[in-house]
Amino acid sequence: MRWLLALLLGAGLGLMAGVANTAVGTDPGPFMVALDVVTDTVAVWGLVAVLGGWLVARMPQAALGGVVTLLGALAAWTLWTAAETGEPLSLDLFGTEARAWILLGVVVAPLLGMLGAVGRSNSLIGLCARAAAPIAIVVEILWRHEASAENFALDPVVAWTAVLMVLSGVLMTAIAFVGSRSSAPH
Repeated sequence: MRWLLALLLGAGLGLMAGVANTAVGTDPGPFMVALDVVTDTVAVWGLVAVLGGWLVARMPQAALGGVVTLLGALAAWTLWTAAETGEPLSLDLFGTEARAWILLGVVVAPLLGMLGAVGRSNSLIGLCARAAAPIAIVVEILWRHEASAENFALDPVVAWTAVLMVLSGVLMTAIAFVGSRSSAPH
């Protein structure tokens, strides 16, 4: 059951990314633009792989849990994109940059899955593992989307989505720290 949940978690992300990508290209409403910003964030895909490893729970299998989760996301995105564009399923759906990300994902996914399994521990290492993905979200958003008056005036949906993602990352990191303190032996 945990494997199925990991696969479905990834497929959900891939489907949301595919829907957002195609919707922004045809009718860029504010919800789809915000969803596109979220699903276009590398750290969000990494977080999903970490959650896949956390779901599988056991260390040797958690590495594969990260891979299964990301491959589920890629498969759902690919199927949606092929259906929307009418193109046959082939590597031609992926540009050079996407192929590089796929290769990197397959190499890094096992590590992210193991990070998820380690995150179940109440140790200091477990705390660092739980905080790693939310911190990565904050860092990526701050790096990619500068919060300036110009950005808020130019595209307020993207700017506010970035602000909410930073706040979410900070909140998830705080929860990781508070959760570890409340479960520590007194």
